[in-house]
Amino acid sequence: MRFLPPAPSELDEKQKALYTSIREITDVAFHRSVQRDGSLPEIRRSCLGDEQDYVRPYQAAEITSSEVIGSHMQARYQIFGHEQLLADSGAPLQKIATLTAGQRPTDLTAEESVAFDVAYALNPCGLVAESTYRAGEALFGREGLAEIIYLVGTFHLIAIMLNGYDVSVPGHEDGLV
Repeated sequence: MRFLPPAPSELDEKQKALYTSIREITDVAFHRSVQRDGSLPEIRRSCLGDEQDYVRPYQAAEITSSEVIGSHMQARYQIFGHEQLLADSGAPLQKIATLTAGQRPTDLTAEESVAFDVAYALNPCGLVAESTYRAGEALFGREGLAEIIYLVGTFHLIAIMLNGYDVSVPGHEDGLV
């Protein structure tokens, strides 16, 4: 990893509060979200900040769109984390493997399918087709679809930062994965 984040003992009070909040989320979701010394990858603190309070009504759609972006951007840490979320949600291994390969699984739910289509369309900085937009609006509502589009942009930013700092997968800090 190119940038070593500060250890928890080096954080100021505001950073410690955010650190605790992020740990509560990532410890449950990713099981091994921190580096060996307890520090979080810099991306989690600098990129998400206080914006982790956004509404998350469609977790499956969020995970699906993140996998599309993580796969396209080859963001190891992002893929690792969302593989854990998919596995914990009961997704079959084949579905997880297909998503992380950047392909469309055949067993997507309606919500996952639309999230995949939106993320896939936006991934190369493309345009979401009118039919895809309308399908998303019908399933998620205007606000829900706006959130998915926002998340796709956020996942791009996260992937860029993860790749820029070459953030390793916890337990594989030596670059084995």
